[in-house]
Amino acid sequence: SECTIILQGAVPHPSVTDAGGRKRVSHDYYERGKPLTREGLFQLVAEEAYRDGVIEEAERRVLDSIARFLRLDTEKGGAIVETARDKFEAGRLGKERPMKPKALYRQILWYVASDATIDELEASMLAGLRKMFKISNAQHLRILAEVRPRGKAAGGPPRDE
Repeated sequence: SECTIILQGAVPHPSVTDAGGRKRVSHDYYERGKPLTREGLFQLVAEEAYRDGVIEEAERRVLDSIARFLRLDTEKGGAIVETARDKFEAGRLGKERPMKPKALYRQILWYVASDATIDELEASMLAGLRKMFKISNAQHLRILAEVRPRGKAAGGPPRDE
């Protein structure tokens, strides 16, 4: 499957070469206050999957499904997954824990809402995640109300749950 290929170390893009000669993504694809891209969503999912340093079979299936849904090419997906692994190894993904779909959805929604607009692509990506993670519309609206920025002091991303 697409994600299996991605997880086997495809050549990243855009990239830099590390000391070991491996290619890596040179930046994050997500940023607060900017629309969330397909690559940004996939990077957030890959980072959540790597929180415990191991991609379990269920996490692999989620990555595979999301990569297909987002129509990510193998090269770019591989770069994103490798960068998530690097962030884990550098201790930059937060508290180690297995993947938590609802915590991931909350974090993604925080980035989506951070620019005060949910565009068509973001709405489509959120709908796909709600279906995949079995999040009801009522749960979505409650989480959105919790993460939507209020004034200039909107705070940082949601904390680990």
